Amino acid sequence: MWGEVLAVPASDASGVEVCLPKGPYRITVRFADVGAASRPRTYQRLTDGSRIFTILAVTERDSSGKYLTCFAREEEPQ
Repeated sequence: MWGEVLAVPASDASGVEVCLPKGPYRITVRFADVGAASRPRTYQRLTDGSRIFTILAVTERDSSGKYLTCFAREEEPQ
């Protein structure tokens, strides 16, 4: 499955953007209809090599109907 993995920057109290380790990620994947077996679901996991991401939410990226955005967090290595 194709996907683009981007760290979601957080802001500290001074307004400076910082990247938190194992923090939130936004993962873009190809669109699949609601109910389709290929559509990611909450609490499923996506992998990128040895990295594992737990999906927290899934939504359409925009009105084009081409991509979905998965909001996820990276799991700690075990």
